[in-house]
Amino acid sequence: RAHSIFQMLYSPDDQFLVAALGKPSGYSPTTNKDLLLIYTVANLELVWSFDQEIGIPVWIDIYQSPTDKIKQMGDQNKWNILITTYKILHHLSVQTQTNKKVSCKSTWTMESTMPLCNAIMLTSHPVILCGVHNEVAVWGVPRVDPEEKDAKNFAAVAYDAAKPDKLLGWEEQVETFCNYGSLKGHTRTVRGINVLHDTVCCTIGQEAQMRLWNLDNFYKFKPADKHNRCIRALVISDDGLNLLSGSLGGDIKSWDPSSGKLNYTIDAFPQKSIAAMVLSPDKELLAILLLNLSKVLFRRIVKDETDAHRLEEVFDLDIPTNFVN
Repeated sequence: RAHSIFQMLYSPDDQFLVAALGKPSGYSPTTNKDLLLIYTVANLELVWSFDQEIGIPVWIDIYQSPTDKIKQMGDQNKWNILITTYKILHHLSVQTQTNKKVSCKSTWTMESTMPLCNAIMLTSHPVILCGVHNEVAVWGVPRVDPEEKDAKNFAAVAYDAAKPDKLLGWEEQVETFCNYGSLKGHTRTVRGINVLHDTVCCTIGQEAQMRLWNLDNFYKFKPADKHNRCIRALVISDDGLNLLSGSLGGDIKSWDPSSGKLNYTIDAFPQKSIAAMVLSPDKELLAILLLNLSKVLFRRIVKDETDAHRLEEVFDLDIPTNFVN
């Protein structure tokens, strides 16, 4: 394809892969269709593509609402896709079956007045967190019945810089998009939003310090320590108890997600830059990708005789250079 895949996520039932396609540098697409694709995990068969003009995706989020989990029956499964483009959010309702049948419908779209970075949906509240420049906008989302035939459209009402820096709290239901306020504290563009147990939100920008937010009362507590260079990788364990960050300076830090306290620092790769990290489900292995290195490094975090933490080499996985990104 003329576009390159920049993000892939599993569906909630782990039966499908959702791929978002971006625009390679210097490429001018003739169409913005088919930029969201769904494949089967079993044999990577393409079973669905979004044939609407949506613009180049910036970020995608996949979630399953509590209502969808309750309605889930037999081989049928329901989940949702949130697509962030330059200034528009697209919401899709997806229904899948084990026979690889997939049906998707557009539930609503929302146009912002400012460029968007990335967005995620909280499953505990009808609320979206979205990076807008150096702030995290908090938007109340209208409850829309996915069975309705006509999709809802909301225009340019989601962000208002003149609003006071005060969040109003959650409402059970709103009729249209509403602005609860914004999480302010970053000095540069927000590039990552992660949520732990729907109560603590961790955000990173193009800077050396992350921000942690309590989503119950919107209290901000930023870690006192910071990296020596811009943070590029953020890892949260499945149980939400481990939070690791990696930077362009090659160092790795472990944090207490509940308080923001620094646990330890590992000067893992001096003179090199960390591009991405993934923690195994058992929290035993850390997969690390460095910039300009065609290998994935698998390491184990251990303590030495002085109780200092370090990385223990397990193995390296060579990858084709044209896949390194």
